[in-house]
Amino acid sequence: MSRDTYQIIDNVGFERSSGTRWKFVCCDCALTHDVALISEDGKPIGIAMARNKRATTLRRKAKKAAAEADKGQHELR
Repeated sequence: MSRDTYQIIDNVGFERSSGTRWKFVCCDCALTHDVALISEDGKPIGIAMARNKRATTLRRKAKKAAAEADKGQHELR
């Protein structure tokens, strides 16, 4: 059985064969994406990712504020 989920370490590159599919899962909220990258020449594609803590914090604050505003609207009815 092939494995389609791998742990990625911040700022450490990895390589996948063109056309290989895998799951990209957020370690904080478990949002999961199916990912497939395909190179035009069929050669492996180098990839590196890093968590952006500031952007994550800002996004979560905005999401929380929207949820609280929505909750407040429902309480006023």
